[in-house]
This record gives sequence, C-alpha cells and structure tokens, in this order.
Amino acid sequence: MLEQFGPEARSATEGSQGPKEFTKNQKMSEFVERYGVEVEIPAKYIHDCKIYPMDPSYLVQVVGFCFPSAEGEDEYIIKKHRQDGGTEESTCADFYGVDPRVSLRLMRQQDDSLVPVQIAEESESNKNCSDVPVELGRQVNTLFSPDGRYMVIHL
Repeated sequence: MLEQFGPEARSATEGSQGPKEFTKNQKMSEFVERYGVEVEIPAKYIHDCKIYPMDPSYLVQVVGFCFPSAEGEDEYIIKKHRQDGGTEESTCADFYGVDPRVSLRLMRQQDDSLVPVQIAEESESNKNCSDVPVELGRQVNTLFSPDGRYMVIHL
C-alpha cells in the first residue's frame, strides 16, 4: 500500500515509533504532486445581479470574464469542434465575443429558466449581442432606484 507514496513514506513508517498514519490531506497532496495536471482555463462568472423593480421577469447581471495569461504568446487559442467534423480556432476574446472585462447582461425569465435578451444585431464584430462591455473596472455593482426609472453603476 505504501509503495504508491514512494520510499519516503515507507521510511517514515519504519523505526522504533511504529507505523506512521498519513492524514487525508497529506495523501491528497502527495497524489496531486505526483499525478496532478495544472491547466488554466477561461472562466465566466456572475459578479452581481439585480431584479428590475418595474418588471420582475427582467434582471441585470454583471458578468466577469477571466482569461488565462499566456507566457510568450498574445492569447490562448480555443478550438471549437463542430458536429460536422470541422473546427474553428479563435482567441478567448473572440470566442466569448467580449474583451477580457466586465459586461452588463440583460436577462429575461422564460418558463423556468433565464435567457439573455438580445440588445443588438449580431455581426462578425459583435458575436455576443446580449452583453454590453463596461470599461470602468472589475469591481462593478449595479443599483436600481426605488421606482425603477434609473440604474446606477458604481465601483
């Protein structure tokens, strides 16, 4: 059993003190160190979300994008595989349709799910037509006025 953790685990269990027990965290750390793979992947997350007070079937999300930094390269390349067997290669920003920033997204309740509301015509330069990029920074929050007539974006 201890052979899988290497000679240092075997030598730690031998001696006058009797067998040494490894904790779950020690076993997991050893496993990850020996067999783990580290991969940075792009991520999209919801930073903030507010329900529109005038019509609760609508809400505004603040969506953040985290793209991995590539050493020696400008961008990571994402390869999309289509059902017909073809592939497309694009950068993270092109794949998600936004620059690596924060965006506002309008969502609408449809049956039991939320769907993005298209707010612009889809084009080659604007693939994600439900997001509006916000150039104010990463820590963006939103707030509606009590009557719902105004929306405030603050840092």
